[in-house]
Amino acid sequence: MWLSGLCCAAALLGLVAPSTSQLVGAFMDTSLEPQKLAKLIAIAEEEVNRELEDEPNLVKVVRVLRTRSQVVTGVNYRLRVRVGKTRCEKGEVRAMEVCDVKPGQRSRVCDVVVYQRPWDDFSRVTRVRCL
Repeated sequence: MWLSGLCCAAALLGLVAPSTSQLVGAFMDTSLEPQKLAKLIAIAEEEVNRELEDEPNLVKVVRVLRTRSQVVTGVNYRLRVRVGKTRCEKGEVRAMEVCDVKPGQRSRVCDVVVYQRPWDDFSRVTRVRCL
């Protein structure tokens, strides 16, 4: 009798034990091809610069800290990036490639979520949060 109770308890523990696997539909760490990452960074930079209204200079991604993805009706890409203030002022028409980051300036960490549907070439930033 006690043996069957022990078996039932062991089976229940197996059902309620914490799992180390990812939840279906949750964001998961991902590595992206350099070309894909460059496109996402360009989209993120544009939106971060729009979001940081009080910043007179453009900011530029200086480091990608983390990339995650979530499959929905398309794909959400969550980028955690460090941005630095550049020498270029907002309103100047320049390519970001020529805007050098000012040395010694305080950088910020930003989380940006970009939603994409690759089959119809659709991209939209759905969240920007900078610390």
